[in-house]
Amino acid sequence: MKIIQHVPVLPIQILNLLQPRLHKRYVDMTFGMGGHSRLLLRHRASVIGLDRDVDAYQVGEKFMYVYQDNITRFFDMYHDKFSCVEKYVDEKVDGVLIDAGASTVQLKTKFSVYQTCDLHMQMGCNKI
Repeated sequence: MKIIQHVPVLPIQILNLLQPRLHKRYVDMTFGMGGHSRLLLRHRASVIGLDRDVDAYQVGEKFMYVYQDNITRFFDMYHDKFSCVEKYVDEKVDGVLIDAGASTVQLKTKFSVYQTCDLHMQMGCNKI
């Protein structure tokens, strides 16, 4: 089975802007497959990962065991991202990351008219 990974397209810019390091704490509002979280965690920062796409979240969780001491992950069907942050984040954070686009996997599997099933225009299989 091929393992799918998300590779951030602007890693240098993200690192320059957020400057992750030990004792820094970030919220990844679109945890997804863990690409941005891994980028921050490799620099010894702590991450709170949030997502609403259960499929992407489950793929990302498979990679996070390496960083289990530095990451807290939550899956939530949030409609308002900021109320979700208030729900899970109880301390100061040093930055927030939101990758507001759809991934290639989502475009091919959830939003594609090329599938032989009904068009599925939502994140995850839960009704929103």
